[in-house]
Amino acid sequence: MTTSEHRQRRLGSLLVFLQFSLILVLGWLALPGLMAVNRPTGALLFAVIGLALGIWALSVNKVGNFNIHPSPKVGGDMVCEGPLSLDTSPHVHQCIGLRRLLCVVG
Repeated sequence: MTTSEHRQRRLGSLLVFLQFSLILVLGWLALPGLMAVNRPTGALLFAVIGLALGIWALSVNKVGNFNIHPSPKVGGDMVCEGPLSLDTSPHVHQCIGLRRLLCVVG
C-alpha cells in the first residue's frame, strides 16, 4: 500500500468514525423529545419509519457484503433494490442529515 493510499484509508476511517459519532449524538439529543409525554406530533412515527427503513435496507443486503468504509469493497455486490433503490445521489444523505439536525435544534 502506497503512502497516498494509506493516507486516504486513514481519512476514510476518520470520516466513518465522525459519521457514526454524530449519528449517536443526534440520537442522544433526540431521545428526551421522543420519550416526553408531550412529544411533537409525528416524532415517534418518524422514528419508527426510520427504524423500519434501516431494518429493510439491512435485510436486502446479504451478510458479508457490508462495507462501512468509503472505498468500494473488493468482490462486493452493489445493492440496487429495497430502499437503496431510492437513493440516487450522495446529496440525499446530506439532505437527510440536515433535516435530522434541524429537527434536533428546532
